[in-house]
Amino acid sequence: MQTLIVLCLIQASLQLSSSDANNTFDAALHDDVILFWNISFKLDPKSNLVVHIQKSEESSVDIVRLDQKGLKISRTFVGRVQLLQNGFPNKVVALKMDNVSIQDTGAYKCYASMPLYIDQELCHLKVRAPWNPVQKSNVSMGGGVYTLHCEAEGYPLGNFTWTDGHGKKLTDQAKLTTSITSEQLIHIYSQLNVTISTRSNYTCTFSDDRGVSQSATFVFPDKDKSRHHYWLIPPIGGLVVVVLVVLNLLSGKS
Repeated sequence: MQTLIVLCLIQASLQLSSSDANNTFDAALHDDVILFWNISFKLDPKSNLVVHIQKSEESSVDIVRLDQKGLKISRTFVGRVQLLQNGFPNKVVALKMDNVSIQDTGAYKCYASMPLYIDQELCHLKVRAPWNPVQKSNVSMGGGVYTLHCEAEGYPLGNFTWTDGHGKKLTDQAKLTTSITSEQLIHIYSQLNVTISTRSNYTCTFSDDRGVSQSATFVFPDKDKSRHHYWLIPPIGGLVVVVLVVLNLLSGKS
């Protein structure tokens, strides 16, 4: 388990202000994440300090809120988030979020206010699940026709392609089925029918929005299977030679 530290900057001012900067940070599924908001004034809980953090898509709900009444944590986040206050004297608001899920992807808005100050800033968190190794199989339909199968899961999906050995895209000829797992991962199953007349290969590739990919290649004819048919030839040849020598010796004695 890793802990990712994410920095989100807040500018102090006398007026409400926000930044349009697209601060986006990546985390792997099930990582622990610490979000930091650095502000330019010291945070003093004894001076009418109010700090609350919301997920922007659910802006009416505070994940955490600290004010003169104490600290409140949203019921859906209890046991999974902590407001770290040890950085307050150093002008830092920090939120620790454990075991992040795909649903945690989104923008987080931190509000910090004291007399004469009120500020906010957005921080974007993207949770990823790397695409797992592709599972592949093929079925001969007879007459040189094969059905190729590929499946994998991950998040997010940037692109999925079928190509042949010459780089020609065959994706439009394939059937594609997608589903969402219990962890909100994308599960893809695809099949492609091909006719094999000469030596050729076909590749299915799954990639995320950064271009990180997993792929599997089908090669025809399959070299491993081809070798299986010929490995007995040398021993058989040797056996024939031995039999001929024995027969020749027996005929000489007679």
